[in-house]
Amino acid sequence: MNGYKVGWDINAIAPVTGLGVPAFNDGSPAWHTGDFSNGLGVMINGVQHVIVVAKAYRFDRAKSEYSIKLEYVFYDVFGLDADDLQEYGADGGFDSDASQGITAWWQLQFQHGYVPLITRIAFEREFRVPVPPVGAARQ
Repeated sequence: MNGYKVGWDINAIAPVTGLGVPAFNDGSPAWHTGDFSNGLGVMINGVQHVIVVAKAYRFDRAKSEYSIKLEYVFYDVFGLDADDLQEYGADGGFDSDASQGITAWWQLQFQHGYVPLITRIAFEREFRVPVPPVGAARQ
């Protein structure tokens, strides 16, 4: 939605919905490209919760532009579930130190009450939008 449709009033903007879960799994695990080359595919993959907060919003008349500063907060639960155990665990067809480690991790989490690691990622970004000249086409 652009600013024209809500009269540049941040309070009139409807929340964006239906975007799905943000993911950090772009690329190929087999070819080690994208997020699988920089570690995000393994360490985060997808997040469970996202909060976006408008921290500042203003109009600069001298520059004829609007600016908004947004804070993004992502939460990820770094744990295992039964599917992970079946696919990567010691009984899943792989017999390696890694598969035994996955099994031990699952046991700590589900049989001994250790909670999964919760990762919180937070950052701010500012966006600036020039005001179109009077008479410019509105979308």
